[in-house]
Amino acid sequence: MKEPPANYFLAIKIKNVQITINASILQNHIIEKDPSLGKAIIKQNSFHLTLKVLHLKNSSEVELKRNAFVKAVEKNQQEFTNDQLYLEFQGIGEFFEQNLYAKLNSENIVKTRLNPVLEEITKEITKSGVQLANQESWKPHLTLVNIRKVNKLRKEARKLNSSLTSDFKNMGFGRELVLSIQLLSMTGPKSK
Repeated sequence: MKEPPANYFLAIKIKNVQITINASILQNHIIEKDPSLGKAIIKQNSFHLTLKVLHLKNSSEVELKRNAFVKAVEKNQQEFTNDQLYLEFQGIGEFFEQNLYAKLNSENIVKTRLNPVLEEITKEITKSGVQLANQESWKPHLTLVNIRKVNKLRKEARKLNSSLTSDFKNMGFGRELVLSIQLLSMTGPKSK
């Protein structure tokens, strides 16, 4: 049986000005070299690190999962209050030559500090019957360019030319202080 498409996700919002400035330098370079990719650029106010994706059927299920999510986050709040968690982004990578992203250079921190919190959130959410998408091979990252989100580019089977980004392979973007984890909709209107 096919899994229903994900319509919600857990994420860390990226707000660090240094990261957004460095990302915009790379994005502007790409647009300068290939203006047709302008619509594939991710807006800086949408920068986030996706942690988990899930499918929620209706508003009552959303509210149920939101409450489970809040409960799990509150259990782990002290973890972040006592010892601040920073995520560092360095270097770039791509998926299928259609998504360009800034790499998360904090793998050990993710494994030792963030994963236990995500496991608690997952446990609380799945207690009420929601299945999270299988993400065993998931690599947390900050998407900068997404060709697949632009219908015209997707239909043209456009790909990122590696020569556009070769000078930025090891670029340092900056560090983000984790202040919150959010439950966000993929399909609904953007909100606080």
